[in-house]
Amino acid sequence: MAQILMQGTNLVNTMGRFVYVAEGNKGLEAVAVAERDDPPAIFGSDLHKLAYPEDYKKLVDKKHRELEEADHHAGNVLDLQLRGEYLYAAQGKDGFRVYDVANIENKNFSEKITTAPASPLGQRFYVKTKNATAIASPSTLAVDPLRTRVPGNQEQPIALMYGFLYVTDAEEGLVVIGEPDLKAKRPGVLTLLDGDPTNNFLKRATTFNPNGALNGARRITIAGTFAYILTPTGLVVVDIANPLSPKITAQVALPEPTGVAVQFRYAFMTDADGFHVFDITHPETPRRVPEATISLPDARNVYVARTYAYVAGGKEGVVIIDVERPEKPFIYEKFNGEGEINDTHDVKVATTNASLIGYVADGKNGLVVLDRKSTRLN
Repeated sequence: MAQILMQGTNLVNTMGRFVYVAEGNKGLEAVAVAERDDPPAIFGSDLHKLAYPEDYKKLVDKKHRELEEADHHAGNVLDLQLRGEYLYAAQGKDGFRVYDVANIENKNFSEKITTAPASPLGQRFYVKTKNATAIASPSTLAVDPLRTRVPGNQEQPIALMYGFLYVTDAEEGLVVIGEPDLKAKRPGVLTLLDGDPTNNFLKRATTFNPNGALNGARRITIAGTFAYILTPTGLVVVDIANPLSPKITAQVALPEPTGVAVQFRYAFMTDADGFHVFDITHPETPRRVPEATISLPDARNVYVARTYAYVAGGKEGVVIIDVERPEKPFIYEKFNGEGEINDTHDVKVATTNASLIGYVADGKNGLVVLDRKSTRLN
C-alpha cells in the first residue's frame, strides 16, 4: 500500500506523476505518486521494484508505506477536474474556481498551485455561484470548436459545447461557464487556450434550472452532447448540444443517487439501494435494466474501465463489479485491504507508466494507491 494520510479525502483526479485530491473544507492536495526520473514508476508498483530497488525498499519498510510528497492549497474543494495546466474546482459557497497547476513540478516556485498567477487586473479565474457541488468538462483535451479546419483533411465540425465548462449547483441547478457572446473573439472558456495572458476573464454564460428540476444537483457526467446530472431524487438528463440553451430530455427517479459513469451504450449508477445499469442506446432517454441491479449498503460513487465497474463502497472498501455483459453484472471482488480501507468515497483506475493502478479516496484514511492487476495494496 502507498498511502498519504489526509482527513476527509473525498474525490480524486489523476494525471501522470500527481494525483489531485479534493478534501472538502480542508482544500486540495497534489500528491506525488511516481518517481520524478525516467521511468516514472508508480511508488510501490512492480516497475518501481525493478527500476528503483533501493527506493522501493525504503517505501515498503515504512508503516503503511506512507507517501511523503504533496502540495496543499487551502480552500473548500468539493469536486475537481484537471485539464492541461488548469485544475477546475467546485467550491460550495465559494462557487467555481480555476487553479493554475502548470508549475506543480517546478522546484523554483514556493506556491505551486495558484489562483492568480497574474494580477487581478489581468484575469478572473472564478465565477461566483450559490453552492457549487461538481464540475465537468466535456473532454480532458483542450478542444477548440472554433479553430480553423483544413478542408483537405476532411475535418468535421466540433460541437460548440466543448468550449464551455459545466458546474452543478445545489441551489442554482446547472451553471454553464464561458463567454456567452458567440461573436466574441474567444467565446466559452476558449480564452484559456489561446496563449494570451491578458484575457483570462471567465463569465457565467447561462443558468439552467427549469421549475427547480435540478435543485440539490450534486454530481455531473458528460457523454456525447448530454449531461447526466444527479439530484437527491434521481437522474436528470440534459441536452447541452447548444450550451447556451440546455433542455431536459429525461428524469429518472432514484433514491439518493451518488454516482454515475457512462461507457459506450450503458450508464452505471449507484444510489442508496446499490448498483444499477441503464441502457442509453438512446442517450436522451435512459432505460433501466431491471435485472442488472446489485444491492450494496454504502455505495458512494462509481468508475468504469473496460469490463469492470469500480464502486466506492464506503465501509466495504472497493467493490469491483464485472460488467463485461452489462445487463448481467456480478460482484467480482470486494477489497478492503484487510479492513484498512473502510471509508471509500471515490476511486479512479488508470494504466500509469506500465502499471494498472487504482487511486482510492478513502475519507478518514486518506489517499490509497492500489496495484490493480492483482488487486493488492502496493
